[in-house]
Amino acid sequence: PAVATPSPVSLTELPAQQPIEGLLDQAALDTVVSAAIERWAAVGASENQLAAMRAVHFTLADLGGLYLGKSEGDTVTIDDDAAGFTWFVDATLAEDGEYRDDGGRLIAVSGTSADGRVDLLTVILHELGHRIGLTDDYTPAADDVMAGTIQPGERRLPGTADLDAAGDAPVTGTAYALSPVSLGTL
Repeated sequence: PAVATPSPVSLTELPAQQPIEGLLDQAALDTVVSAAIERWAAVGASENQLAAMRAVHFTLADLGGLYLGKSEGDTVTIDDDAAGFTWFVDATLAEDGEYRDDGGRLIAVSGTSADGRVDLLTVILHELGHRIGLTDDYTPAADDVMAGTIQPGERRLPGTADLDAAGDAPVTGTAYALSPVSLGTL
């Protein structure tokens, strides 16, 4: 027998404090994009940088593999299912109550909807960073918003150091945000 697929839920349909359970649609994506731009503004992004971010067209697609997001030209494509990890789409985008500070990193509180899921806000903040000239950082110690690999259960936010390294010109070519690789038990 056919199994019915649940319909995506937009943030506007949710009561306060209730995150979406891994489902993603264009309306929810657009809401998180707006919140991400507000987060960049809050740390001091210039009007030119904010205009560049607002000019980006965000879409959803199955990117396959480990890809969470892909930035190319004026388009950012977000993977529809967070590379199989499922998305955490926060209904309280102006605060970080689902996370605890762990030595400068925000880690999901155990048992919350953010625990074990990829934070959509982090991926969008990362992809918007490419619009202001920030490149991916794949060094093992990378833990800022431009770290190229995003772990489930973590939130990364922009800071003034990111803006100090940024400009007004976007990264050229294609840039990605990746999920972690799991090798399982060897």
